[in-house]
Amino acid sequence: MSQHVANTHDVSFLEIGCGEGFLVASSVERGWQTLGVDYQLQPVEKINSDILGHVIATNPSTCLDEQIAAGVRKDVIAIQYLLEHVIEPERLLQNISGLLNPDGCLCVQVRARSADPTRFVRVEKWD
Repeated sequence: MSQHVANTHDVSFLEIGCGEGFLVASSVERGWQTLGVDYQLQPVEKINSDILGHVIATNPSTCLDEQIAAGVRKDVIAIQYLLEHVIEPERLLQNISGLLNPDGCLCVQVRARSADPTRFVRVEKWD
């Protein structure tokens, strides 16, 4: 991710659906201002308890709404293996676009379920 971020110092990072917190831990090690959000803390408590101060347990949609309302902007937002489980993925991505800095980086990783996973990929810049 850092190769896509112009300034690797003072980077604000958000992971939505952080699970056990491995990516959150990596961004904390880089010195980034880090927040991980998931419905529960138990996986982080079990695997990466040293980053508990960087993770909150809440509904990720609620967290996004609150951060947007507060005017918070992030340099990097990551979602791993989450988008394919969301009922309204377009709405989630639109909400994320309201939180991402104009030169920010959105990192998305999904499990491909089709024979040709690239068939569903579309890259688009939000205005």
